[in-house]
Amino acid sequence: NPIKVVLSRLIDDWNGYEWVPLQVTSNPAAIYRDKLRSVHNARAVPDTLINDEELAAWHEWCTATSRVCNTVIKDKSVAETLKLISLTGWASPVFAPLHTVVIDQPRLDGPVGFISRRNAARMSSEIIFSELPHALRITYVDESSDYEPREITVYATGYGDGTVSSLTEATLFQSATYDGITIESQAEERAERDLAWMYNRGTLYHATMDIEFLEHKRGNLVLWETDMFGRQTASARILSIETDMSGLIEAVVLDDYAEMGSGSGNLYLLENLYEPTNLYILGTGGGLAFRLLNKTVLTKEVDEVVDDFRVVFTAPFAMPTAEGNDLIREGTLVVTGEFANLAIPVLVWDVQPGPDLTATITAIDYAEDAIYFPGASEDFDLVIYGSDGVVSGIDFVVLED
Repeated sequence: NPIKVVLSRLIDDWNGYEWVPLQVTSNPAAIYRDKLRSVHNARAVPDTLINDEELAAWHEWCTATSRVCNTVIKDKSVAETLKLISLTGWASPVFAPLHTVVIDQPRLDGPVGFISRRNAARMSSEIIFSELPHALRITYVDESSDYEPREITVYATGYGDGTVSSLTEATLFQSATYDGITIESQAEERAERDLAWMYNRGTLYHATMDIEFLEHKRGNLVLWETDMFGRQTASARILSIETDMSGLIEAVVLDDYAEMGSGSGNLYLLENLYEPTNLYILGTGGGLAFRLLNKTVLTKEVDEVVDDFRVVFTAPFAMPTAEGNDLIREGTLVVTGEFANLAIPVLVWDVQPGPDLTATITAIDYAEDAIYFPGASEDFDLVIYGSDGVVSGIDFVVLED
């Protein structure tokens, strides 16, 4: 008679303080780290090239959100295996400069920079899903059924199997296999999240950058100046900084026109464009956003623009500093436009180096309000501006009809 055996390999596991050898674990972070270092990896990664601190943080996140990985790896490359493992922990691999992962979770620190027409070229976007499925048919190995394959159907919002009158009957299905997931609830959560991705992150944004691309790494939350705001915003660099008698910054002179937008905030400006899922709230006042040298964003309300290039602020402010260094200087990149309506928030999803110290940046919509994040509080709320004017989070408006 056939015998079915469940095996576990003894590997290093994180105990909250250190990596402890010879442990039985299903934590994706521990398995991912072991695959990098393992003698079974023909090109095992030395410990000095592994970001143990970030993998430990991922380990604790997986534990807190009950993410597990249980699978038999066969006929897969190391890269395919690492991707499989990371997906069970709602992350994706990062191989440089250190080996780690990017966890898809809310960015509490807010945007860390701009990508605009002044520091990037060939900016474009593309829709990646021509037809969205109404439901996913998921196959996974179910541990509650003696590890036999099982299929479940998970419906997109508003769709059902036709038995509920308030839901549209699903007619367009897509199949997927979830390796590493053996629990029905986790397979359902993964499918719901994949559907949310398709519906809310169906656009890829591309741009080419010079050596400045080194400031952006995979998973960074940044502000992206897009064509839909091209008529209302402008980007420039600072030529000079003007201060008052108290040394506060009262105005800056730019090397290009300062555009303050239409001043009305009318939504008709967005007609005939594909529907965006997360826009900055349209405002009626003028504003300027600095990309500070420490990679944070500072916004200030504008009182007036003199002779197209000189921007005068409503309230003078002190020079922001960090470790004794000024964070605004000549050459600092700024974006001007209607206040709180400068760009859309995106996640850097890929950085492909090119010739002559350039790289192609690919980004996706942040869509924090549309993507399910395990472990996030239901009343989790982000605001646009802190009392000091520093962007500390994101707030969105979804346009309907």
